[in-house]
Amino acid sequence: MNRKKVIIMGAAGRDFHNFNMYYRDNEIYEVVAFTATQIPNIENRKYPPELAGKLYPKGIPIYPEEKLEELIKKFKVDEVVFSYSDVSHQYVMERASRVISAGASFRLLGLNQTMLKSKVPVVAVVAVRTGCGKSQTSRKVAKLLREMGLKVVVVRHPMPYGDLRKQVVQRFASIEDMHKQNCTIEEMEEYEPHIVNGGVVYAGVDYEKILREAEKEADVIIWDGGNNDMPFFKPDLTIVVADPRKLGAVPASIQSFYEAMGRGEVGGFTVPAVNIRGLTYDVARAYVRAVKKHNVGAFIFEIAKSEIGYTFQRPSEYTACVLAACVKEGYQGPVFIQGDHVQVSAKKYAEDPQKEIDSLKSLVKEEIEAEFYNIDIDSSTLVDLSKPTLDEQQRPNYEVAAEMTEYIRKLQPQGIEISIGGEIGEVGGKNSTPEELRAYMAGYLKLLAEKGNYKGISKISVQTGTTHGGVPLPDGTIAQVKIDFETLRVLSEIARREYGLSGAVQHGASTLPEELFDKFPQVGTAEIHLATEFQNMIYSLLPDEFKKEIYEFLKKEFKDEWKSGDTEEQFIYKTRKKGFGPFKKEFWDLPQSLKDEIGIALEKKFSLLLQKLNVVNTYDVVRKYVKV
Repeated sequence: MNRKKVIIMGAAGRDFHNFNMYYRDNEIYEVVAFTATQIPNIENRKYPPELAGKLYPKGIPIYPEEKLEELIKKFKVDEVVFSYSDVSHQYVMERASRVISAGASFRLLGLNQTMLKSKVPVVAVVAVRTGCGKSQTSRKVAKLLREMGLKVVVVRHPMPYGDLRKQVVQRFASIEDMHKQNCTIEEMEEYEPHIVNGGVVYAGVDYEKILREAEKEADVIIWDGGNNDMPFFKPDLTIVVADPRKLGAVPASIQSFYEAMGRGEVGGFTVPAVNIRGLTYDVARAYVRAVKKHNVGAFIFEIAKSEIGYTFQRPSEYTACVLAACVKEGYQGPVFIQGDHVQVSAKKYAEDPQKEIDSLKSLVKEEIEAEFYNIDIDSSTLVDLSKPTLDEQQRPNYEVAAEMTEYIRKLQPQGIEISIGGEIGEVGGKNSTPEELRAYMAGYLKLLAEKGNYKGISKISVQTGTTHGGVPLPDGTIAQVKIDFETLRVLSEIARREYGLSGAVQHGASTLPEELFDKFPQVGTAEIHLATEFQNMIYSLLPDEFKKEIYEFLKKEFKDEWKSGDTEEQFIYKTRKKGFGPFKKEFWDLPQSLKDEIGIALEKKFSLLLQKLNVVNTYDVVRKYVKV
């Protein structure tokens, strides 16, 4: 019988596994060569006969992949099997074209031919590309399983760089084991964290033998797999670490778009910035669905410094939820994630200015690392209206803003100009004036020039008569607010004409009557921050039992915040935002049917706001100015 001649492309990973599983004892095929490209110094070696099996008494040679066409002709190859990972579809099909044009067939082996069945449960952790965080995720999963009292064994994707005959089955339970087996730096950086945390790691070449050994000491096996690849073991649970960038959702700065607004090249709309305090993934999905429905590109996700605290959402978690929502809903384009109200505590600043500034810098660093490329510095809490001149009143404000701007510019990633916001009037205070804006900008720009001529803010937050969350009346309803749209119009016009900013920013607006939202784009408002109304809608749809549990907790834990004269309804309205953190798990665990109901209601609300703020069909113009 003439055996079909086969070349396996890869050498030192999935290729050896595919051979062991499908070809080693298969008399229909003769594997005449492996080709190598990803692993250094492995070409011109052999897959040894001890591993190749009885059909290959001389082993199987390994050649550089650049000789592929030559090898196909030399060995009269019938079939080439592609067997390595972490490459693009285009890359694979380019190899297919080379193979087919050289006269052979091109093949990819599937799950049925290559997966091993384990006797113990298997959790597979895989990723769509290098750098997604797969290794960190597998370590976290191992830690959680150990905390449940289970004995965890981690099996790593192969990295057999040394003597293959000595690497058939490798077991690592100590640092000494790694040194004894001459691990490379790459292997050590993958194995060591598991070992230090009390785990056992297996790796090697023959994964059926590895699996059988691992089964003997494991309650559960974690497959810590290759990137963009299938597990070698049939998993009971698969965790895929996704890369939103690969799917088109890319964290970005809105700076260049706001600069275009400042130049008057685009306008007539107000960009919504939505704060999400709870059910973040589900709320973000609803927001993205509305965005896609109306072809919106000018939209922002944000979370304030205070919200990070009481909702128990660190920046990295917030980003993960937002990007996961974008991926789930199929959004492609720039994703603007913003650190809202990175606010100076006036009390803490008075006690120790440097300590308070250092705490802000620490948060900003964390936010930038989490890909918050839009950051609003709120030092308006330091404005002292008792001072005789406007410059003196605004000086602490613009001094801190300039220092934070310099810090952000030095920290921002190469190629990204972070959009920075400033603030001249604390929300809930007196309305802002043109004179205050000019005093702030004069001092701020002068200091920036002295510090190194850094690019300044892209927008300015002002006070126009609103309060964060609105003012609750004794019966729990919200008092009507008289908002000063003329202040917004005048300050936005000055901001654009005199300083090239995008305009003024409105805070504390989500609970305003719906009929008012049309007016914000009409008066040139650059951006509007929206939060509490979405929280109110979520609470209105929660089961009574769950709400009661949260409210009883708030009355007990935050009783010191219950102001004299406030009714229970007023107290609950003011404090229920602080229920999202302590009950975060319970919110996540709500029935999917209820989360869907909440999502539908929010999507309808988002849709209305996007239309009233006139950001419909802004996707293309945003993409024109914001490159990702």
